[in-house]
Amino acid sequence: MHKPLDIIELKTRVRNLILLKDSAEAAVTMETAFLQAQIKPHFVYNVLNSILSLSYLDLEQARAMITNFAIFLRSSFSFENTNSLVPLTKELDLVQAYVNIHQTRFPSQLQFDIQMNETAANCVIPPLLLQPLVENALIHGLKTKKEDAKLSISIEKQQQLIIFKISDNGIGIEQKQLQQILADDMKHSQSVGLRNIAKRLKKYERASMTINSIVNQGTTVEIQFPFHFNRKE
Repeated sequence: MHKPLDIIELKTRVRNLILLKDSAEAAVTMETAFLQAQIKPHFVYNVLNSILSLSYLDLEQARAMITNFAIFLRSSFSFENTNSLVPLTKELDLVQAYVNIHQTRFPSQLQFDIQMNETAANCVIPPLLLQPLVENALIHGLKTKKEDAKLSISIEKQQQLIIFKISDNGIGIEQKQLQQILADDMKHSQSVGLRNIAKRLKKYERASMTINSIVNQGTTVEIQFPFHFNRKE
């Protein structure tokens, strides 16, 4: 704006910028809520079929699968505070429940482990920061692996950052495809989780996400997030 300033025009521009900012934040919030509600019908159908089959073969496993499914559904239908930070333990419970369901359905297919140092455990992070990445690795990265599929999560605190690495030994992603997945104009539903995470991380100083992938060898997603102590514990 040129001097002398018109106070009415100045107020109008400031108001428009605030509305634009609020609209952008609302869009990301709605996308997060969409992720929470995005439970594919065939996933529910397959889980219920597995529970039914296990009820005839192994009642304890059937009960365990029902428990994991309940944990997964409870977190998926929780729409409140989509912009707030949640305890890391809550996010890991959701991840573990999802993986447990997969491992119960395909017992010999997946090796899964979480490595975390003690200083990293008591923190808060954005909701649905890790689970969509784990789901993406299982559905896309490891979809052709009938055995020897490996998925790991490492979590460590480095100074004032918490570092997450989600790694798999799946089919990998070509660089051109990876750039398309992360592009803002990409409309494919399978990329919604990655794009949503990337958008939300931009709201936090020093937060970032990088993806390294080699075709037929696997993919590693690294997220750096400022360490926020969980004061509720």
